[in-house]
Amino acid sequence: NNAAGRRAVDTGGGFLLDQETMAAASQGSPVKTVQMPSEHSTCDSCGKAFLLSFLLENFALEVCDNCRDKEDKHKLITRTESEAEYLLEGLMTSTGASHRSSSSSRKNPHYTLGSMKLYLKCQVEGRAIEVWGSLEELDRELEKKDGEKGQKKTESIQQDESKSCA
Repeated sequence: NNAAGRRAVDTGGGFLLDQETMAAASQGSPVKTVQMPSEHSTCDSCGKAFLLSFLLENFALEVCDNCRDKEDKHKLITRTESEAEYLLEGLMTSTGASHRSSSSSRKNPHYTLGSMKLYLKCQVEGRAIEVWGSLEELDRELEKKDGEKGQKKTESIQQDESKSCA
């Protein structure tokens, strides 16, 4: 018994905790278990067999962790980046099964109350090609959008100048 009249519980790890602390700890978040696949997958890049990989688990892409290209092809991009760079506003999360892209959620370092969705760059590019026909057509659309932004900004500045001169 400790000084407050509570019973101490031996955790078996060299610590003595009171019953309230043990009860609070046992009610915490459940431990995430990883379901091991029953068969080996074959890497699309090197052809070797593997059981688990980050890309297979999160994006259903059969690429082993050794072949994962974190800097280019298998780079993770945010939903905001995918919408800005590939003009896919709302299309990454549309309800159609063929249009839905896999995403991974992580804690948002800029907003602690929310999580951010990360998409695989190669899957986003594939979706952009489906929508726009080719990456060249996407580039033309991006240039067109940038031109429209510049034109609106110029018009806004001209309106502000005319108001201040009057």
